[in-house]
Amino acid sequence: MASQDSSGGNRIYGNVHQSAVVSGSHNKVSVGANSSTDGSADLIELRKELQKLGDVLRNIHSPDSPKITNAVGDAGTELQKPNPSKDEVGEALERAIKYAKKADEFGKSAASLKPYVQTIVTWLGPVWQRLVELLN
Repeated sequence: MASQDSSGGNRIYGNVHQSAVVSGSHNKVSVGANSSTDGSADLIELRKELQKLGDVLRNIHSPDSPKITNAVGDAGTELQKPNPSKDEVGEALERAIKYAKKADEFGKSAASLKPYVQTIVTWLGPVWQRLVELLN
């Protein structure tokens, strides 16, 4: 709900999402719309980030390489669902990172993993910030 306050300004009560708010007259507004309102575009981007993360993790030579691959695969399988469980994705990635961390060369790859992990953690939520901390 919008209203005008006593100073002539406008106030918006409640939340505004994916909107353009315009005040005054004779304004021209151009708004680009995303055709996906169900979050599927976000999931597509997450899948891409997971693929990149998986590529880096799979290049870490480790006796646990099959376990790393399986854990990343579990996260990918979950992200294919229409309503993926954030906890299942987070748990799978936590397993993958913990296995990779045991490898001697993990330190060389940690910095390149960080941007992908941070992007995924943004979707997973603050409780999964520990995934970024595992990279230290």
